[in-house]
Order: sequence, then structure tokens, then C-alpha cells
Amino acid sequence: HGVKIVRPVRIVGACMTTIPGTAAGTCRLDAREKGRHFDIQTGSGVTVTFEKLALVNGKRTGSSGGALRMKNSGFLHLLSVHFKDNKAGFSGGALYIDKSQPAALESCTFSNNEAVQGGAIRVEYNALLAKNSTFDTNTASLKGGAVSAFNAQMSTFTNSTFVSNTAPGG
Repeated sequence: HGVKIVRPVRIVGACMTTIPGTAAGTCRLDAREKGRHFDIQTGSGVTVTFEKLALVNGKRTGSSGGALRMKNSGFLHLLSVHFKDNKAGFSGGALYIDKSQPAALESCTFSNNEAVQGGAIRVEYNALLAKNSTFDTNTASLKGGAVSAFNAQMSTFTNSTFVSNTAPGG
């Protein structure tokens, strides 16, 4: 069921072609709705960093985290990561974070992601720090069109934009 990460890891896209609307060198990873891109469970205090990636078409039916799930883990740092067209059957259409250390997002984009709770992101039992990020056209069928939190610590959104995210429960 994946690889257990016990030391800090940094995954950086370094593609030659530029994807419109992303940072130069961003690599597109298309899951083609066959599953999620990454399922992370690390040791406590371990930092996992993703940079210059476009995670598209991730899908988890009956589960959480369409593109990326981080559970019972260390720190997550996302820098210039774009989540597009990801779906989860329950929580966090693009990103699901549960019982981990604080997650930091910087210059990330979440667009057209879908879930029951947290169209783009679902946070449980930890903090989320987002800076210079965009949440656009994400949808939840229950609550949290862009972001949904449960027993989460203080989450902060600095210089971030929320546009056309929808959910009947807010």
C-alpha cells in the first residue's frame, strides 16, 4: 500500500514545456481517474514537499483525497502545486489531511475539484496555512465548497482568492 516515508522528501517538477497558468517547469501528472496520485503516511516530524506539479484527474470513489491524502503524518508543504479535476467519494476532492502536522500551501491553485465535504480540501485534527492560493469552481454536495474542516486547529488564508465555489451547506 505505498511507500512509508521516514526522512524528509522533496518532489520538484522540472518539465521542459510550460503548462499555461502554472509556474515555469511545472509537470502535469494525470491519474486518468484511475486513483489518487499520492497517499502519504510518514513518521512524526517528517516533512514532505511537493513543488511545481499539476495533479489532475485523481479519483477516489468511497474514500477521501482525490489527488493527495496525508494521514497520521508529519508536515506537508505544497509550493506552486495545481490541483484540477480531482474527485473524492467523501472528503477533500483534491486534498485530504488528517491527524498530521500543520500543512502549508503557497501559490497553489485548486480548480474544478469535487467531493461530498470540502470540494478542494478537507482538514481534520490539524492546521492549514494557505498563502497566495486560489480556490476556483470547486464543488461539495454537502458542505465546504472550497474547504471543509473538522476539529481542525486554527487555519489561516493569507492573500488567497475564493471564486465560484459551491455547496448547499456553505
